[in-house]
Amino acid sequence: MRLHVPGEEISHLQPWVEAAGVVKGRSANEHGSSAKTRDDLEDSTARKEITIRAPGSGRFVKELYYHSGVPRWQVNCQIFVGDYAIECLFEPGNQVPEAEARRQFDLLIPNREVKAGDVLGALIIAPGNEYSIFHWGVCNTKTGLTECPLLYATPLVRDALLAIIQRDLPGTQICFDQYF
Repeated sequence: MRLHVPGEEISHLQPWVEAAGVVKGRSANEHGSSAKTRDDLEDSTARKEITIRAPGSGRFVKELYYHSGVPRWQVNCQIFVGDYAIECLFEPGNQVPEAEARRQFDLLIPNREVKAGDVLGALIIAPGNEYSIFHWGVCNTKTGLTECPLLYATPLVRDALLAIIQRDLPGTQICFDQYF
C-alpha cells in the first residue's frame, strides 16, 4: 500500500524496532519544541542494544554529526525517497565522544539502497550513558519542513507507537496539528 504525498509517493512506514526494546517514548513537545518547527516523533530511548530496521525504502545515507547544543557526537542517517527523507538519528547516549560515535557509525550498513524492514544496524549505548536515543521523522528535502511520521505509518505501527507514547507520557499530544 502506498500513500500519495504531493509530488511523491512514499511507502507506509514499517516497524523500525520491536516495541519491547523501547524503554520510553518521547515527543518533540516534551522538550518544549515549537509546533511550527517540530512536527515529528521526537525519540525513543533504550537501555540495551537494539536492532534498528529501515522504516521505509529508499537511498540510505549516514554521516557523523557533532550536536554542539548537547554537546555530543551522533550518527545522522536519512533514507531518501524523491523529495522526502526519513530521518533516523542514532544517538548512543547524552554524552558521546567522537570515538563512540564512530563505533556507532561503523555498526551501521554502508550507504546504499534499502527496502522497508532491512536491518540498518544496532543502536548502541556508549560507555558512561544509561540509555541510547533513536530519533526519527519525515522531512521535505526541498522545504526543510518536517511532517508527522505517523501520517506515513501503517495502522499497526501507528497504533504501537501511540501506545508507547501514551504508556510513558499519558495525555501527550503527538504531531501537533494532527489528531490521533
